[in-house]
Amino acid sequence: MLGEGKAKDQLKKAKTKGMDLLLVFTISVSGEAIIKNLTKMTVYDVASGEKVHISRTINNVQVQKLGDEAKQKEFLHKEFDRLFKKVDDDEVKPYKLADLPKGLTKERVQPRLVSLVEQKKYTDPLRMLVEIRFYNWNQLIDKEATAALYKSILGSKRGKSLATGAAKARRSALDLYLPKTAAGSSLGDGDGGDTFR
Repeated sequence: MLGEGKAKDQLKKAKTKGMDLLLVFTISVSGEAIIKNLTKMTVYDVASGEKVHISRTINNVQVQKLGDEAKQKEFLHKEFDRLFKKVDDDEVKPYKLADLPKGLTKERVQPRLVSLVEQKKYTDPLRMLVEIRFYNWNQLIDKEATAALYKSILGSKRGKSLATGAAKARRSALDLYLPKTAAGSSLGDGDGGDTFR
């Protein structure tokens, strides 16, 4: 999460961080009695600056008219699925992650991550946390080691919240590293997924 601002400025930031893709949310808000919020998602190829995918416009009023929360989430999940499918299936430049190397094992990954964290050989704590989560998701680091590494980076309380807390607690644990909006709130205020395996 890079912050707020124009897409071209965010693309420059994304390049400095070595990113391949950038997802930009364009949001327009109108109305007084009924607030209407229109959101469009655009995926950019960071190297070229070209648009890879532009979502349909999501209208909050239409989403709310779907009724219960489960139907609303299903609608939004379908829109995200469409976006990720487009990115994964891009014929010109596929962005889908390659399979992990066969030689990559828990016996290699876990000691490497422990060493990096213990010796503080990382420049960006959020990137390190993402890397740990990626390896945990791929079952190359167990949940106990994951929780211990989170605590080493974030401190005991925040680390525990990130490892085992509900979505809101996990967001709060990362607030320190997430950009703030003009209103001062964290950009990580979306719905969270699972914790870890």
